[in-house]
Amino acid sequence: MEIHVRLKQMPVTVGAIVSVDPDGDYNAYVNSSLSREEQLKALAHELIHASREDLYSDEPIEDVENI
Repeated sequence: MEIHVRLKQMPVTVGAIVSVDPDGDYNAYVNSSLSREEQLKALAHELIHASREDLYSDEPIEDVENI
């Protein structure tokens, strides 16, 4: 599994998001407007989702986000 990390301008309410591309690689987009500390925290959160393969989960989003 590869994880590609990119900074992207997003609404301040969004720390980061993660998606899976057609090759099965994870893409983490981190909010460029956040402080470095907040970016690292948001990225760590998304990496947990990737490591648990949450994007393939049938669990309710409320349960998946309860990290």
